[in-house]
Amino acid sequence: MKQPKLKSGFTIIELMLAMAFLGVMLVCIAILVIQITNIYQKGLSIRAVNSMGRELVDEFSRAIGGSPIVPVNPSDTNNDGTLQTNEIESARKQYFFSVNSGGVQRNGAFCTGRYTYLWNTAPVLNDSSVAPLTLRYTKADNTVVNDFSDFKLIRIPDQDRKVCADYAKTPNLTIDMRGTPMTPIELINSDEADLALYDFTIFPATQNTITGQTFYSANFVLATRKGGIDITSQGDFCIPPQGYDNYFNYCAINKFNFAMRATGHTDAEDGCQYGCR
Repeated sequence: MKQPKLKSGFTIIELMLAMAFLGVMLVCIAILVIQITNIYQKGLSIRAVNSMGRELVDEFSRAIGGSPIVPVNPSDTNNDGTLQTNEIESARKQYFFSVNSGGVQRNGAFCTGRYTYLWNTAPVLNDSSVAPLTLRYTKADNTVVNDFSDFKLIRIPDQDRKVCADYAKTPNLTIDMRGTPMTPIELINSDEADLALYDFTIFPATQNTITGQTFYSANFVLATRKGGIDITSQGDFCIPPQGYDNYFNYCAINKFNFAMRATGHTDAEDGCQYGCR
């Protein structure tokens, strides 16, 4: 009597074990891909901050390199030839101002004598209830030609340092420029990293009263607008994304310090050379 042939195959238990192993392997691969993508996106954010920071340093250095100096009165010097504190602060108001609230910088301007730079910091741009600094062009009859606001960092021609001079007289959130409107140049592009300034400070300049060369030192904090960044906090300035629903948005922050030298000429007045007002 012939025995029936038995057909070999996988049991249900074997199939369940194989499917479980395959599922675990797929989950591990997915987690690995997510982690690699996160690291890549984080690297892009850090690179964007560093690259933009270097571009801004180059921009400021070029602008100030050929700009006219802010002249000071040689009679307002100490016995060792250094400038008096009040004279330094008076000169500083001619090329820099900033608005601060609650220990956080809101906006400001840097007037090089060639170009003027205006900015709104990220806390202002991220808060719709706070009015940003506005650049306004008006005609002689006070008719508004153009308004520019919600900008990050713009550059405009301003050889007379009019922005800083007007703001020193009547501080407000509207910079009024008369004459033909010029389209400001935005220096911080709106790419996927979405960067903005958090602070920009120009320190009181030092000046050689004989040659008239002026040395500026400055620093600025550049970071992503996302990530809950708080530069007044202690320790971690960025809040890292939580979970896997963050769309790979990473925050990055860096502080840039630099120095500039102004060697541009100032026309002599009343027979004075460098150092005369």
